[in-house]
Amino acid sequence: MSAEAAGAQAQGEPTQSEPTWAELKVGLEVGPLTYTVTREMVQAFCDAMPIEPDPYRKGAAGPADIMPPTMLATDYVPLLHGRLALGFGLMARHTIKSLKPVRVGDTVTVAGTITEKFEKKGRHYWTLNYHVTNSGGERCLESEITCSVD
Repeated sequence: MSAEAAGAQAQGEPTQSEPTWAELKVGLEVGPLTYTVTREMVQAFCDAMPIEPDPYRKGAAGPADIMPPTMLATDYVPLLHGRLALGFGLMARHTIKSLKPVRVGDTVTVAGTITEKFEKKGRHYWTLNYHVTNSGGERCLESEITCSVD
């Protein structure tokens, strides 16, 4: 990436490789994003929750070995980073379906597809369906998010 393109991307301006609204195509595949779920990630997520998420905290009975299913709900942000020059506005809808627990220490892969783009009341929106698989290739989570473009 050129220094000019890197500077534009850092400022939130579109680069030549990122589609504009007119260029955004339904069916655009994004990802994969791959990383290992660590105990520190789970702890940081639990610490930020407004309630005590006992089942996911390390405690007297030993360390929790699964992560909260909503922990990966914001994976759409890094998944779309550098792929969508449109930016993110208001979240209009987000659904998560938990199919299988994700274990601490597992390497997960996140991938998705833009399934819809539309205009409503003068605002542009996109919808992304994305899923999380574990290192065994098993689908653990399915998410669908619709956001406005600002």
